[in-house]
Amino acid sequence: MKKTIVLFIFLAILLLSMQQITDAKKRKKKKKKKKKKEVQSVEITQWDYCHACITVVEQFNRAVEDYAASREFRMSEDKNINGNKIADDLCNGTYYENYSDKMKWGCMKLLQDNYEAIIGGFRGTRNAGERNVVLEHKRKGCVETKACIGHMADKLVSNQLPQKTKCEACKAVTTDIDNLLIREKNPVPRRARLSDLLLDICGDISIRHDDPAYLETLCDDLIDDMIGESLSEENSVLVRAIKLRKSLETSGLKLTKTLQNKVCSELQGYCEEADFPDDEDPSAVGDSDDDDDDDDGDEDEEEEKNDGEDSDEGKKEL
Repeated sequence: MKKTIVLFIFLAILLLSMQQITDAKKRKKKKKKKKKKEVQSVEITQWDYCHACITVVEQFNRAVEDYAASREFRMSEDKNINGNKIADDLCNGTYYENYSDKMKWGCMKLLQDNYEAIIGGFRGTRNAGERNVVLEHKRKGCVETKACIGHMADKLVSNQLPQKTKCEACKAVTTDIDNLLIREKNPVPRRARLSDLLLDICGDISIRHDDPAYLETLCDDLIDDMIGESLSEENSVLVRAIKLRKSLETSGLKLTKTLQNKVCSELQGYCEEADFPDDEDPSAVGDSDDDDDDDDGDEDEEEEKNDGEDSDEGKKEL
């Protein structure tokens, strides 16, 4: 009797063990069947690549300035900032959380291929608020590495107002806003996000323009006029123009005026229609048409890309 009971217990344990082994194998098979997430490649044009480079330089500088102003740095005995660590966390960090995949991949590609030119140029000692070096570094980092070429490079090398007028100031500041919108993953940012972008526009004039003083005197009032009573389509000339452009693009159409023309001609006291005789695109880096002989009469030059954008040679697959 005892032998029968022992044998029964042994068989029960054996069956249980076999069942557990079978279940484990099934789980292993299920895990194998799960497909790995495919890492999609991102195709960017030379125009995108130039904007990506400018963005890297500006955001790296912002990250360094933010850390220098932080309590952690002020309380630290070590007054050296580890730029390499900041750069390592840049492309996939908080400074890029609202940016498109093109900007993120452009950032990674630039740091992979041109790390010394893009980041190394910031080495050394700087005084707080010394921001003109950022503009010079963009020229060195983005033009000499040929991330920006042709007309885009020319505008980066020398970005001055043709005339010191309220109209030219309006066009320049609107161009800065448009260039920030190019980076965004949402073509029409939410109100809070757009408010954040506009908050820094005037403070960043000196890292984008050779003659910041005149623009800085007008910038705050200009932004207030663009916003109107609130950042809503009903009250803001800027929001209305941005949403109209997106709506037309969604329908396969184009805005017949550049964003600069649309905004600055509608704001009272800045520009007249005569200030845009051919509706030429006054954007600083946003004008990506390098072909001076192109007289096709396209009214929306802002939407054109630089030479090679529609060809395989002008694209970079990352």
